[in-house]
Amino acid sequence: MRKRALLLAAMIVATTAGCDRTDTGGNASNASATAPASESLAAALGNADDLGTAAGLAKSAGLERMLDGVAAYTIFAPVDGAFSSLPDDRRKALDGADGRPQLIALLRAHIASGYVSRADLDAGLAAKDGSAKLATVSGSPLTIRKQGDAILVGDGDSAARVVGTPIVARNGVIYRIDRVIPPSGTSR
Repeated sequence: MRKRALLLAAMIVATTAGCDRTDTGGNASNASATAPASESLAAALGNADDLGTAAGLAKSAGLERMLDGVAAYTIFAPVDGAFSSLPDDRRKALDGADGRPQLIALLRAHIASGYVSRADLDAGLAAKDGSAKLATVSGSPLTIRKQGDAILVGDGDSAARVVGTPIVARNGVIYRIDRVIPPSGTSR
């Protein structure tokens, strides 16, 4: 009986070991930049000072419910300056009702299913010679590669660069990026 109780306790510890996710990007001094474990991705996105545009667009696209849910996601969120650097006509098209399908496609190209911590990202890139692909919720793969100490997201010379500390939420992680990634099949 005692043996069963110990086995059950070990199983509980093993299955809950990953539940308290705190990813500081390998830098303990950045721990304050992580969201509380009870905060959803939608709330964490909305509470980040430099991700207001991404949060507003996610709300306009109707993605808040998905980002508030129980499923885990990894978001590569363009900082406000990345959206500001888009051509005016492209930014305006994303705001209108006619541009909603393009907005949804654009945002879905920035979201991967599952929780990918910075340690997982680094390990995956090391195992794949510095380059890997993540499946996005749009169905298109997203290329992630390491260049020196930088992590680049997207293809070619215009790939976005991961900047700042990841934001960890109860249902995923947000990586800030310095550019908007165009949906597959479109150009910048």
